[in-house]
Amino acid sequence: MDSKRVPLFINRFSLSPRTAIGIQTLRLMGPHRDWLHFHWWSSSLRQLDPRSILFENALLSRYSFLHNPALMSVCERLGISRWSGDDLRPSHSKRIAQYRDRVSSVYLAPLNESDAGRCLELVKLVGAPFVLHLWDVLDGDIKRGALRELVDRADGVFCVSQPLLNDVSSIRGDAELLSFSRDASTVAATAREEGPLVVVMHGNISSYTEGLDDLEDAIALVELRGLKVEVRFVGSPKILRQTNAGIRKRVNALGFQPNQAELDRALSGAQVAFLPGPKLDPRHDLRSRYSIPSRVLDYLAVGLPVVGTVHKDSATRVFLHELGLDSATACTTGKEIAGWLLRLSGREVWEEQSACSRQAFSLLQHQEPPAEKLKRALDRIA
Repeated sequence: MDSKRVPLFINRFSLSPRTAIGIQTLRLMGPHRDWLHFHWWSSSLRQLDPRSILFENALLSRYSFLHNPALMSVCERLGISRWSGDDLRPSHSKRIAQYRDRVSSVYLAPLNESDAGRCLELVKLVGAPFVLHLWDVLDGDIKRGALRELVDRADGVFCVSQPLLNDVSSIRGDAELLSFSRDASTVAATAREEGPLVVVMHGNISSYTEGLDDLEDAIALVELRGLKVEVRFVGSPKILRQTNAGIRKRVNALGFQPNQAELDRALSGAQVAFLPGPKLDPRHDLRSRYSIPSRVLDYLAVGLPVVGTVHKDSATRVFLHELGLDSATACTTGKEIAGWLLRLSGREVWEEQSACSRQAFSLLQHQEPPAEKLKRALDRIA
């Protein structure tokens, strides 16, 4: 590979620690001496790194309520957006020329059909070989449209979950798994001694709200048995409000944690982690069919027992089963959740389940680092 050329990473998100994709993209960039990054959504109005280039109007990029397809269509028609559908406007597509001679290979990570269309446009303008990494398919179909074109044209295809890999493999027999990762934690959760049982949630729970009502029912049941429960949310209060679930009124929002160490410290103050989904039937819900919330690794890293309302046939459930975390993660009712909360309020069961979480994290740590696997693929096609 030409030593002056660098890999280009393309996805919708900026490299902000406020999004799971932003965090994981930075980790995937880690082994490379240098890189470029194109994106069209941002979590701030400032450029986080001069190598990360925004291809969208800054205000449209920053405010999520403007990402509504109907509003974006209006902004595109008015010429406010730098895009017109999947096409970058000519005045902005010319910017690509300055990067063509710098790019050795490209990493694409679309999350839906719209992302796939923009990824296709950008990679065609750059004119470099690419690998495709499917984290989610939030809408669209891998067997048609821009998603299918990316699968067909890619020099390598990676999937984050086994069910997604199974479906992609019917088109691309050489597709492989490439999951997420994180570093080990320097702090660990401990069993409840006295006082309330602390249950914690973290991340984008607004996309997995179906289990929150079950958790509220469970708390009512255990408090009838004399066990007080405190629910914490590690993240922005705005995300909590977006859930529009009754339980949000009793949740203590701890706010966004600026780094991994602070996040781990906040999580380790609880005794139970709760996963409110994906709960819906994967035959009808794409998040259930393909997605795995990466926050699971944060829970495992600090040794938290995980209780959840994860659908038994979901991609998340397949992932948890392979790690030996079957017991408490597939609750279907508040009564089942309540039973686990009562058991985990005692030291013996808590220590058993905490050990399961630590063992699961250890299993993941002994796998080949995703960033190294991706680097080999990008170097090979460069």
